[in-house]
Amino acid sequence: MEYSVVVTIYNDQDGIIDYLNNIMKQTRLPKEIIIADGGSSDNTLHLIDQYKKICNIPIWVLFGKRMNISQGLNVAIKASNTDYIGITGVGNFYDEKFFELLLLQMLSVSADIVYGPILGQDHGRFSRLYNKVFLNYNKGLVLDIASNHGALIKKNVFVNLGFFYENFVYAGEDEEFYIKAKKCGVKTAYVSTAILYWDTPRSLKEYKKQVQNYTIAKMQIYNNYNLITSCRSLFYIIVFMVSVLLIIALQNTWLICLLLGMAFFISTKNIVKFGVKGYLIALANQFLPLYYIIKNYKYLGEEYKLKSKDKIKNS
Repeated sequence: MEYSVVVTIYNDQDGIIDYLNNIMKQTRLPKEIIIADGGSSDNTLHLIDQYKKICNIPIWVLFGKRMNISQGLNVAIKASNTDYIGITGVGNFYDEKFFELLLLQMLSVSADIVYGPILGQDHGRFSRLYNKVFLNYNKGLVLDIASNHGALIKKNVFVNLGFFYENFVYAGEDEEFYIKAKKCGVKTAYVSTAILYWDTPRSLKEYKKQVQNYTIAKMQIYNNYNLITSCRSLFYIIVFMVSVLLIIALQNTWLICLLLGMAFFISTKNIVKFGVKGYLIALANQFLPLYYIIKNYKYLGEEYKLKSKDKIKNS
């Protein structure tokens, strides 16, 4: 059972060799590595050319035009010479048995998509805090669907579903695709021992950029009503405003004490769990999406909304 590994790159000279070394240490090596370059202007392509000379499996580099992540992945998948595709990303680190375990699970349960938990890499104080708050620290994050951080997928799944949607502004291609696969009954399996380590944000600046990209992706995927009503911060703001109005209207000291006590209890519980800085990051995750929806309101326009271009074909 042979599989191909696909990845997109863009000015990744600092991480490409570590990525290739990681793939080449897999206990079950791929038949080929297919790299789609999005227009790198640094030393990335030269480093890959040098690595190809000492690598014992083919490395194909597809380049020549500017490509976003979706376009790059689609080009690489279509160019693959196997029926099984390993989706990967530069910056992530994969356990040596990652693909071996995914392959075994795919065979044992006849699944079409297999994936494992996501743990965070430790790059310093902020990444440790991020991993603790959002990735359950050393236990990792278990998603309901696969992600493009790392997964093994039968190639015919892409053929049947129409590949990744290519008109995202920044990100969102994996959320849209794997939700669609789930709705269409594509059999998916989870492997708890197939672990990957995600290159999580290393600073507050990187974190805010990530939240903005994810928010814009959701603005494209979901209709405006569902997007706004699913925004937790909007709910919190409404509760806060109602509480203030009640306090003003009733002028009840006991009510004020009750509301303040509830707020203190909730805050204390989360501060004990995550620490003060962790609690602030978790709190920011509730309110930043609403801020970025307002800031990037133009992406609520219909011209940016995801449009299903292909009907699902029978396999």
